[in-house]
Amino acid sequence: YGEKNQTDMAIRVITDHIRSTTMMISDGVVPTNEDRGYVLRRLLRRAARYGRLIGLDQPFLHRLVPTVIEESVEAYPDLAANQARIVRIVRQEEERFLQTIHQGGQILDQMIAASKQNKQTALSGQEVFRLHDTFGFPFDLTREIAGEQGLSVDEAGFQDEMNRQKEAARQAFIQKTGSAWDRGALPAALKDLKATRFTGYDTLSDQGTVLALVRQGPGEEAQSVQEAGAGETVTVIVDQTPFYAEAGGQVGDEGQISAAGFSLTVQQTIQTPEGLILHVGQVEDGVLHQGDRVTLQVDREKRLATARNHTTTHLLQRALRSVLGEHVTQAGSLVAPERFRFDFNHF
Repeated sequence: YGEKNQTDMAIRVITDHIRSTTMMISDGVVPTNEDRGYVLRRLLRRAARYGRLIGLDQPFLHRLVPTVIEESVEAYPDLAANQARIVRIVRQEEERFLQTIHQGGQILDQMIAASKQNKQTALSGQEVFRLHDTFGFPFDLTREIAGEQGLSVDEAGFQDEMNRQKEAARQAFIQKTGSAWDRGALPAALKDLKATRFTGYDTLSDQGTVLALVRQGPGEEAQSVQEAGAGETVTVIVDQTPFYAEAGGQVGDEGQISAAGFSLTVQQTIQTPEGLILHVGQVEDGVLHQGDRVTLQVDREKRLATARNHTTTHLLQRALRSVLGEHVTQAGSLVAPERFRFDFNHF
């Protein structure tokens, strides 16, 4: 340390990242392609990448974990109990990264050589996307390696390809389900509505006032409307509701919204980040107007069935920990009236 700037930087990055990843894994985070797990994966792979820059081509990060734990165990005693699991997860991720580097690295080398031969100053965004999409080669790693070779990356082209892929996935979802509601796509005029008051812990039937009606067809932007008639699919926003919105893997309530001469079947209940509860359904009879006073009735049998399955996921997690070990953590779930799915991490 202290002889070369590149080596010094690599050591600092590795030291910082192995401390962070050790703590994250001890807290139950595991490498994935989304959310906290993706942050963990990026930290581990960036540390491994810097190791390669100073000649560490084989898995080495897992051997640093015991040192991190020894230095930190007094303040974080749980680290000692989790040491074997942390070492195992770090090693597995290192080995996966080596496979990715081996497969994608050869293609990246060919791309760089071709760009230089053609006197280009940037790697094609389309080619970089293919490398990312097909082989899982991290974009930031491609950018770093290209930069070391004096090349930039066509980030705009890469982002265009990403956007095209997202739109293709969205259209496929629309064809499959008939809906692709964007929870953040409320018309601008409705952005200032106050969060919906949820009363569903105390009752399954309540009265509410219709604050807004929103219509959104396939591929269209959401539009605020004043009324909705029989046969139309519409999103209803009220001031208070007993309908539980989809959250944490648990599906939203179904049921009925009704008034004199009017009824709507609620097929989906979701919530915006601002706390607005959205009742998505089809008008069965009559016409619903903004400002109407309505009765909201949750489907009791489906709510109770969902609650039973929710309880079962907790029992299952306890059973898994009893059989497999306390290291088992929940990684996701789906809780519906007719079934449930419980995802968990076990290393």
